[in-house]
Amino acid sequence: MRANGKYLLVNKINEQAVLKSGLSLTDTDMSELRYQRAKIVAKGNLVDDHLSEGDEVYYDKVHSHDTVFDGQRYTVISEHHIVAVV
Repeated sequence: MRANGKYLLVNKINEQAVLKSGLSLTDTDMSELRYQRAKIVAKGNLVDDHLSEGDEVYYDKVHSHDTVFDGQRYTVISEHHIVAVV
C-alpha cells in the first residue's frame, strides 16, 4: 500500500507515561491525550522531504483515520497534522 499526495500511513506506538512522581498513567488516561506517537510506514509523493519513512512523530489523533490492509492496521494522517518529529 502507498500513501498519496500529502498523506502518511503510520503505525501507532503504544507508550506508557510515567509522571515525575512515579505514577503511571492508565490506558484510559492515555486515550484522553490529544497527541499520539507513531512511526511513519509510507509517505505520499507530495510530503516534504523533512519527513522520512521510519521517523517517529506525534500527530493530532482527532484528525486521523484507521484502516486495515492485508490484516495490518494503519492510521492515515495528513502531513499538516504532524506536530513533532522525535
